[in-house]
Amino acid sequence: MNETLSQIVDSGVVAVLRGVPADQLIEITEALREGGVTAVEITADTPDVAEKLGEVAGSFDDEVVVGTGTVLDSETARATLMAGAEFVVSPSLHEDVIETCNRYGAVTAPGVMTPTEAIRGYEAGADFVKVFPAKTVGPDHLGAMKGP
Repeated sequence: MNETLSQIVDSGVVAVLRGVPADQLIEITEALREGGVTAVEITADTPDVAEKLGEVAGSFDDEVVVGTGTVLDSETARATLMAGAEFVVSPSLHEDVIETCNRYGAVTAPGVMTPTEAIRGYEAGADFVKVFPAKTVGPDHLGAMKGP
């Protein structure tokens, strides 16, 4: 398992920073780090996401793994990876995003809802998949997906 993925797993939680004012990203990330959260996802809809992500990533070195979420295309994935993102999360399955992340050695997690999407994600090279939106299906759906 690569270091980024290991740190995400060890953290046990990825804090999603959505709608956070840009001038508070570092302060909030610091508070999360102090609370034991070592994986932070800044969503791609953040204004100037690449610049802001780079600032956060540069402020924490190896203490916090910083990634980007809500990524829908390979261009956004590449821009945030070049800015310092170590992982990329999508709400849906975009094989071009997975390919871009693999090219740059970044952890990637597409969103999936069906077993077919999960298998397609793994076959495309995703490190893991996330069931999205999970709140609409619940634990029984997750258990059923784990079987196959």
